[in-house]
Amino acid sequence: MIASVSMAIMATVVLVRPETLRVPGDFQSVQAAIDAASDGATIVLGKGVHRGGIDMRGKAVTLRGQYGAEFTAIMGGEGVIRCVSGEGPATVIEGLTIAGGTGRLDADGLRRGGGLLIVDASPRIRLCLVVGNTADRGAAAWITRGVPLFEDCW
Repeated sequence: MIASVSMAIMATVVLVRPETLRVPGDFQSVQAAIDAASDGATIVLGKGVHRGGIDMRGKAVTLRGQYGAEFTAIMGGEGVIRCVSGEGPATVIEGLTIAGGTGRLDADGLRRGGGLLIVDASPRIRLCLVVGNTADRGAAAWITRGVPLFEDCW
């Protein structure tokens, strides 16, 4: 007598799409979108000027201008964009004009990192215009203990 064994295997496949957060639309500010984003998310900024002084908060997200740097700007703040929480190459800043920053005031009385303040971080910055920022050190970018990658930026 041959025993017949029947076995059913059930597999569930879950496809996870990276989330896309839109400013404006889903969020009224860039910082609110970053705060809400999970690693792997893309934050898309619409045309216009968005308020600066944002902190990437160590998140592995892509922050990009929907229509590129010619149409999308982040302006102002003590460091328009700050990467100071261990951001790595999965943090991507793309297609933005980064302008009007004044740098963060350090204990020695000097302002550093007008446009980009990068400390202990290595984000990727692509297709960006970094212009019209001021600081005592690093008006465009101040980099300490990091290895950011700049691709096709001006």
